[in-house]
Amino acid sequence: MPQPQGYKEELEKANGMILSIKEAQFHGSSHCLSLHSWAEELEAVRRATCREIRGLQMVQNVCETQHQELVKERQ
Repeated sequence: MPQPQGYKEELEKANGMILSIKEAQFHGSSHCLSLHSWAEELEAVRRATCREIRGLQMVQNVCETQHQELVKERQ
């Protein structure tokens, strides 16, 4: 059965962004900061990326729900 238009592209985009964010969390900063400042900056980045991931996961869920509804309508 063909996929609804745009579903696969949006889902792949969200998946790719989540992976990119998760990978970026593991790379160190190139700034010359004290250990304490670096830890504070890293924690702020971690919190921001977690929020972004939650938003992207919501996009994934919406795409999946819309896809399931369209599949049901076509049956």
